[in-house]
Amino acid sequence: MSSKAVRLITAWMSTLKARAAAFNRSIAHVPIRIRLSLRTTLAVLSLLVFLLVVFYTVRRYKNTSQYFNSTIVIAGAPFNELTNGSIQSRLDLSTNLFQVGLVVIAGLSGLLITKDIAKDGAANFALSKPPEIIMFACAFLLVLFSLVLHYWYVHEISYIYDLASRHYKAANPFIPDVTDENIEFLSDYQFRCLVAGIVLTFITFFSALIIKGGRPK
Repeated sequence: MSSKAVRLITAWMSTLKARAAAFNRSIAHVPIRIRLSLRTTLAVLSLLVFLLVVFYTVRRYKNTSQYFNSTIVIAGAPFNELTNGSIQSRLDLSTNLFQVGLVVIAGLSGLLITKDIAKDGAANFALSKPPEIIMFACAFLLVLFSLVLHYWYVHEISYIYDLASRHYKAANPFIPDVTDENIEFLSDYQFRCLVAGIVLTFITFFSALIIKGGRPK
């Protein structure tokens, strides 16, 4: 991801914080009890999303990975420039998602250290209460898990190359088909974890900067 894209995302996050503060003032009349109930509901929802995504991803990886389950049979494909180009394109896509994940983690870290100044002059962290801490942890860990899936995907591709090199025949080069669902699912789940993490990031921003507001609630 280019430095220009990083700057645009950073500027967008700053704008989001400013608009959140303005919107928070417009809902200041909402009772604290209702706000707390909504924040708690969002925290429980975030935790459920995190547990479900991680559970199904780990179970799928354990059952279908060539590294853990050598009985899985993957069809072969001719190895040529087109095949190699396809593999590199998939690796580049996974790397781009990895970079997006790093930017999201940077944004979450920025939210963690954001301070709101109360009317009495006291400063408090935006993530100072359990609901926001839970949402932050779930979002952070999901994005972090998408980074781990990138590593697993690259490791699986490397393992495929290693298998192909052991049985290489110059007259008829073949390689296990990387488009097989038993390999491609790692890239798919990387994308799903990243999207889920981004959604939870928005929920965390919404709760910490809008629902909770500037004062500790």
